[in-house]
Amino acid sequence: MFMFDLELPSLTRERGEAAAHECADRNAWPLHFVAGRVERRWFGIEKAYPSVVDLPVDAGGPALAPTAERDALTLELRPEAAHRLASTIQILATHFPEGFVFRATFSGSPVRDDHALSAPDLADLIRSNGLNEFTRYTVLPNPTAT
Repeated sequence: MFMFDLELPSLTRERGEAAAHECADRNAWPLHFVAGRVERRWFGIEKAYPSVVDLPVDAGGPALAPTAERDALTLELRPEAAHRLASTIQILATHFPEGFVFRATFSGSPVRDDHALSAPDLADLIRSNGLNEFTRYTVLPNPTAT
């Protein structure tokens, strides 16, 4: 299964929902804030799940192009998906100027490389179909953000 994974260390309901609303308003790739929860398991054991921002499939379907191959050097995204996802990255950078982590990967694919870059550089990489499923992309803090 193909998925997007985000790590937003300073995620709050307000920030997550604000980013999700802006993505919807600007027709970017959709975001959904999912509140953290605690589940009670067998024998009274509790498991906590933190709040997250989920990037679900959009109305156009999966982000990958029909011809995309797993384990390829780069991920082939649908052209519209690449454009919308790049917009979402730029929106996230305005709501989380302290930086964040992004992955576009298949379930079970290990991280083999870490790459740190600016949000505009990651957006350009997405638009050019340059993402790699084995790379974790760290978006650097934006010191000029207010």
